[in-house]
Amino acid sequence: MQRSEFMADIIKLRQSMMTFSALIIALIIFVSLLFVKSLSQPISQLITGARAIGAGDLDQTIHVESSDEFQGLAKEFNNMAARLKTSMQEIVELKTFNDDIFRSVSSGIITVDRKGNLTSINRSAQKIFSFSRRKIDNKAKEKPPAGIKKALALLMLTLGKKERIEHQVIDYLNQQGEPVFIEISTSLLNDSGGKIIGAIADIRDITLRKRMEELMIRVDKLASLGELSAGIAHEIRNPLAGMKTSIQVLAKKLTSPSQQVLIEGVLSEINRLNRIVTDLLKFSGPSPTFPVSVDIKVILENTLNLLMEKIKKLNIKIVQQYDHIVPIAFLDREQIQQVFLNLTLNAVNAMPEGGTLTISIKMVKDQDRIKEKITQAFDLAFLMENKYMAVSFTDTGSGIKKENLARIFNPFFTTDPNGTGLGLSIAHKLLEKNNAYIYIDSKEGKGCHVTLMIPMADESQNSLPEPSLERQEKRK
Repeated sequence: MQRSEFMADIIKLRQSMMTFSALIIALIIFVSLLFVKSLSQPISQLITGARAIGAGDLDQTIHVESSDEFQGLAKEFNNMAARLKTSMQEIVELKTFNDDIFRSVSSGIITVDRKGNLTSINRSAQKIFSFSRRKIDNKAKEKPPAGIKKALALLMLTLGKKERIEHQVIDYLNQQGEPVFIEISTSLLNDSGGKIIGAIADIRDITLRKRMEELMIRVDKLASLGELSAGIAHEIRNPLAGMKTSIQVLAKKLTSPSQQVLIEGVLSEINRLNRIVTDLLKFSGPSPTFPVSVDIKVILENTLNLLMEKIKKLNIKIVQQYDHIVPIAFLDREQIQQVFLNLTLNAVNAMPEGGTLTISIKMVKDQDRIKEKITQAFDLAFLMENKYMAVSFTDTGSGIKKENLARIFNPFFTTDPNGTGLGLSIAHKLLEKNNAYIYIDSKEGKGCHVTLMIPMADESQNSLPEPSLERQEKRK
C-alpha cells in the first residue's frame, strides 16, 4: 500500500476514536450533573428547613421525593421539628403559668441579680409601692421610690451576709405623704445547681393591720378613761360649784383693788377647771345623736365665720377646694360643727406665724383605699359604693412628731400649754357616734393632714325634717 493511503486510514480511525471519546466524556458529565443535582436538592431542602427552624418557624416541614436515605433523613428531621414544637409549647405554657402566678399572687415579689440590680417586680409590689412602671430601665434603678429603695437595701444585706431576713417591718411615706407599713422577708435566689444568682423579697402591706392594732389599744384606753373621767368629773363639779359661790360672796365683801384682782384670778381658775370638767363629761358621755340631712358647706362656712377674726389676725390664708356637686351628709348638725370647730382651731393654732389652711370636700369612690386608712372598725354601710364623702383639713404648720402621732387621740394628751388634751378625743367619740371616721397623717415640719369620712344621705334621708323641738330640748 502506498504511504498516503495507509495514513488516511489511521487518521480516519483516530477521528472516530476522538469522536467516541468526546461522546463518552459528555455522557459522563451529564450523568454526573444529574447525580449531583439529585444530591444537592434534598441537602438544600434540609439546609432551608434548618434555617427556618432556627428562625423560630417550628411548623416547617421538608418534602423529599426520593426513596433513598435522604427521604428517611427528611422524615427524621420533620419528627425532630414536631418534637421541638411540642417542647417549646410546653415551655411557653409553663412560663405563662409561672408569669400568671407571679402577677396574681397577693404578696409583692421583688427580685435582684447578684449585683443588687432590680430584675423583676410583680403587680402586687407595684401596687404596694405605688409603682406603675412596666419595664425595668436604668433610670428607674437609679432613683427608685422610697419603699423600693428600702426593700433593695434589705436584699443587698441578704446578698452580703448570705442570710435570709424574716418579717422585717419598714415604714415610709408614699407619694401622697401618707405613712405606709410593710413587712418584708428576703432569701437568696439559687439556680437548679445551687449557685446564687440573686435574691428575692416577699412583701406584705400591713398598714391596715397596724392601724387596727392602734385602734384596739385606743378603744381600750378610751373605754377605761371614759369611766374614770365620768367619776372624777362628778366628784369635782359639786365642790367647784360651792367654791365658786363662796368666792362670789366673798368678792362682794372685799372691795380693795388688790383683793379684787386676787378674787378674779381665783374665779378664772375655777371657770377653767369647770370647762375641763365639762369636757370630761362630754368625753365620757356625749349628748344623744340626732342625725339629719346636713349641707356640709354651710357648716364649714359657719365654722370659719366663728374663727375668722383669729384667722385674719394670724394672717392665715383659707383655700377651699370643693367638688362641683357636694352631696348632702347625714349626721348630727351640732356635733359635726363641734368637730369642725375643734379641727379648724387646731390647724389655726399650729400656724402662729401665718400659713395656709386648705379645706376640701371630695366624693369617695375607692372604698378599698379608705379601708387601708380608716382607724376604726367597719360596718356594713361602709361596703356600699359612693356612700361617703371626704372632708380634709390640711395646714402648713409645724406638724406632729412621729412619736406623738400615735397618742393624739389619747385623753389629756396635748402639746399646747393652754389646752386640755380632750379636743381630739371628744371629736373621735362624736364621729364614732355619727358613723363617721377620722385619720390623721402628719410629719414634723411639714404640716398636718386630717381627713374625715362622712356618711352621705340617701334619697329617703334627703327628705328628713329638722330635729323636733322636743329632741332639741332633750339634747339641752
